[in-house]
Parts: sequence; structure tokens; C-alpha cells
Amino acid sequence: MLERGRTLFIAYDESNHGRFPEICVAVFSLNSKDFEKYSNPTSKKHSGADDFSGKLITKDYSLLLLNQIDKERIKENELLGRILGSLTIQKLNFFDGSFSFLIDGEWAKSKLDYTKDFISEINSIEKEKISIQCGKDFDKLYPLVNFADEIAYWHYKNSTPEKLSTNVHLVSLLESA
Repeated sequence: MLERGRTLFIAYDESNHGRFPEICVAVFSLNSKDFEKYSNPTSKKHSGADDFSGKLITKDYSLLLLNQIDKERIKENELLGRILGSLTIQKLNFFDGSFSFLIDGEWAKSKLDYTKDFISEINSIEKEKISIQCGKDFDKLYPLVNFADEIAYWHYKNSTPEKLSTNVHLVSLLESA
């Protein structure tokens, strides 16, 4: 069903364990409370799949496995855009509203600009409908980013690449816009 006039909130984090494949996760929510900063920064919450599966009643997620070859062949300035574009393309096409992204980590403006351009182009969305914020420790400051971190961590600890290859949330890395 096409949603109109609302904001889709999207949080991004990755497993960031330094080994490949990297597990990249985007979580989607229509609940603005998921996007509100905690009053007190929290520690990362890493529960089991049974604990986080209940949260998926009101949210959805996509995951991508980033291998070392792709990470090395894609221009550094384009990598975040390609990852987020891949994670979101199957979701944003069915939504007619605005899009607010929270991304864990500090990213250069040039990378965020490319990301916004790439997402806009592949989804035929006006750039003005896309907002992107990023920052250090967003996974401790925002519930939705914390949830993306939790999912990435859980898959890193409990899944194999073979098992992940059949996961219904898995998407492929887009080659270009």
C-alpha cells in the first residue's frame, strides 16, 4: 500500500567488525518516537532474535552483505550511497512522503551529498524530500539506530553467510544508478 504525506524514518548501522562480509542494516519505521533522541544516552542493546522479532511488528529492515572486493572496487565517496540505495530501493518506491535518515558514524559531507543524490535518482524522489543526519554514537542516542545495530550484531554473531543468503531481508548491492 502506498503511504502518502507521512515521514518514513530510516536508521542505518553496520556490524563494523573489520572482517568480511560486513553486515549492513537499514531499519524502517513510521513511528516518530523511534527517531527521538534518548534523554540519557543508552548502552548498546544486543538481545536475542526472539527479543527483537517483536519489534518487527511495527518496523521492517533490509540487510546487505558487503564483501571486501566490492568495498575495494567502489569509490570511497560513493560507498555509503550505494549501500543505502541498495538497502532502501525496495522500500522507498512504495512510499510517497518524506524520508528521514539517521546514520551511525561521522561521514564527510561529500559522501552524504552523494548518498542523497543516489537515493533520489534510483527512487525518482525529489532531493528535498530526503533528510540525512549522522553522528558518532547515534546507535546509543536514537532507538531506531540502536535497533539497526542490534540486528547487525545479532546476524554477525548468529548467522553464517550461507544462512544469510536465504534471509528474506537480504538485498543485493546495486551497481549504479
